[in-house]
Amino acid sequence: APSKGGLVYSLSGAAFGYVDLTHRTRIGETVCDRSVWVSGSSVTCKIPRKRGGVRTVGMHLTVAAHRVGELSSSFTYDKIEISRVYRQKEPGCPTCRPQDGNVPSGSGGSVVVTVRGSGFQNSDLTQKLSFGGSAGEASVWISDTSMSARVARGTGVQKEVIVTVEQDSGTVTTLFSYDAPVLATLQNTTLDNRPRNIPTPGGASVTLQGAAFGSSGYSIKGRVGATAEEGTEWTSDSSLAARAAGGIGASLRIAVTAGQFSNVGSVTEAASYDAPSLDPGLAQKMNQPGTGGGRVVVAGR
Repeated sequence: APSKGGLVYSLSGAAFGYVDLTHRTRIGETVCDRSVWVSGSSVTCKIPRKRGGVRTVGMHLTVAAHRVGELSSSFTYDKIEISRVYRQKEPGCPTCRPQDGNVPSGSGGSVVVTVRGSGFQNSDLTQKLSFGGSAGEASVWISDTSMSARVARGTGVQKEVIVTVEQDSGTVTTLFSYDAPVLATLQNTTLDNRPRNIPTPGGASVTLQGAAFGSSGYSIKGRVGATAEEGTEWTSDSSLAARAAGGIGASLRIAVTAGQFSNVGSVTEAASYDAPSLDPGLAQKMNQPGTGGGRVVVAGR
């Protein structure tokens, strides 16, 4: 039965009496909202709403003061189901529509998310929403099938969404994600913000710019090619500071990993290490025999 109750069920059996005596029916420990004697083998019960975290309970029928019938583990309330998680449309945009899918990682309570499903019960109970382990801000009960809340900052994909009603809860893990990091540029801040190139020995201060890097409380890592940057530091939701490791190569991929669930944003052909260069003065002085076999020292950087 629906956890909010309200439906009328018929109980069939025997020895319910031949007249309309005082009948009292219970679902678990809760008395039916209304019990009606129909015949010696039938009584109806208006199902009460679910209470507590146990969904399967017994049914009890009392006839007059002393005759009691019981059927254990015979009645089950529906569990809480979550079928859809979506962002509400932007305020002041009459043509916008609600959006399923991702939420900005740095929204910090500015995005309202609606959760649809069933079993959210009635407004006078305590209902809560949580997203990825963080409680939703200002959870609002709308109906037995709908709730909304503001989402806290976070990172990661396929985060757990939980609807809690009193001691009962329902969970889904495939309907909610934060935006993945998006990279735009890498700048070498040691060399007057020169775009892209990094000294081969490393050690240069670089800035990675983009979006959805989350907040300062998350694990943030930058990478150029296959080499992790040294001492990556979160600056803002759109900027990271790091010290470049040594390396070689041109048109390398840069990437950012944000959060426990490894949201990765990357852009290809975005950074290069300085190309090797020779000392031209030394090259002019290093004459060698035409027969070969001489020892040559090449100097440069």
